[in-house]
Amino acid sequence: MDTYCDVSRVMTFLASVMTSVGLYAQCYKIFRTKSSKDFNPLLVAALIIGQFMSLNYGLAIGEWPIFTISSFNLAPVTLIAIGCCRYRERGATRTPSVRPAS
Repeated sequence: MDTYCDVSRVMTFLASVMTSVGLYAQCYKIFRTKSSKDFNPLLVAALIIGQFMSLNYGLAIGEWPIFTISSFNLAPVTLIAIGCCRYRERGATRTPSVRPAS
């Protein structure tokens, strides 16, 4: 292997680790606050589909950085989806009901 490919693998791995840290932190926040009001369901679906596609791609080309991080990220992405389904209405702001003046 040439040096460029080796450096590229390491950089891909490090960038993915940084993304993983963010996913795990967000997952923790959803379950700690019991709120997912800032999450769009389309984003959550895109995260899940993207992780499965990335895992498949890593397996297909035999690249350990892609496969390893995709496997590692399946847990927080799945937990984020569960948290969003479970807490989607708890974080929603509701307009207070107005009582007629007596």
